[in-house]
Amino acid sequence: MPLLVPVEIPAPPQTPGEQSAIGVPWRTHVVTWTSWDGVETFLTSHGHLVLEGVRGLDMPKYTQFLDEPPGMDGGISRGVRATIREIFLPLDISARSRAEFLEKKRALLRRMDPKRGPGRLTWAEPDGTRRHIDCYYDSGMEGEYNRGDHTRVSQKFGLVLKALDPYWYGDDVRAVWVPEAAEPIAFFPLVHDSGNFIELNPSQVIGSTYHDNEGDVEAWPKWTITGPADSIELENVTTGKKIELNASVGSGEQRIITTKPGISTIVDETGANCWAELSDESALWALEPGENELVLSAGSSTSETVIEMVYQPRYEGV
Repeated sequence: MPLLVPVEIPAPPQTPGEQSAIGVPWRTHVVTWTSWDGVETFLTSHGHLVLEGVRGLDMPKYTQFLDEPPGMDGGISRGVRATIREIFLPLDISARSRAEFLEKKRALLRRMDPKRGPGRLTWAEPDGTRRHIDCYYDSGMEGEYNRGDHTRVSQKFGLVLKALDPYWYGDDVRAVWVPEAAEPIAFFPLVHDSGNFIELNPSQVIGSTYHDNEGDVEAWPKWTITGPADSIELENVTTGKKIELNASVGSGEQRIITTKPGISTIVDETGANCWAELSDESALWALEPGENELVLSAGSSTSETVIEMVYQPRYEGV
């Protein structure tokens, strides 16, 4: 009986240190700002320095919804939600000449413009791990010219950034399920634990597998199912929720399912909307933190059928 192989795709190794301006690898954290135009600015080198006094990097603030019913002591919790995160970054910009300083400062002002869209703050550790958060510039670069805050070639700013999604994100995690007899996929290293093989009957990619979400909170996967398949069911047994598509997907055709709230979509390989294929009993579920038991099936599958999951783990802090 053919087997379905769950293939864990590790994130590429990160080297946030690259090299400093003098060719020495970084020995401390590296902070970068990637602006709306995709330009990356190092905030810990090349005349930029994050000073002491950083705030807002770890636990987000929470709002608790509490009721205090009459006639009973204490209260009842109606729910808890993480609120918009505020990050404070004291920053010093300096240069060797007035012209160079003005160029650096004006470039950063332009790249902080919130009307152009959010930027991405990335915090990388010397061991190669990194986390990022998308946020908008809020205040702090209006320009204060008090004694000690500026010279002809330097100036201090207190950046305030607002992250609408309060969690930090890790790099992409990929998991792929393919029949063991399928042709090798050149861009996926076939690394797997033989103890996690899933039995595959002649007409379905089906079975139970486990996936560990190393993040602190739930993560929202993006699924890509490559046919053939005449039905698709993706179930998270841990949460009791499933995604069920009444779809006929031909050889080489795809269904791409984005589960994240606010941007949820179901499309085919051309981008055409396929939301109507979702059953009424379905829920676009998240991976819970920790181990998740998954049951994946695709009716009338062949050796060409592939199920891929991609997500970014989310964390409370850096």
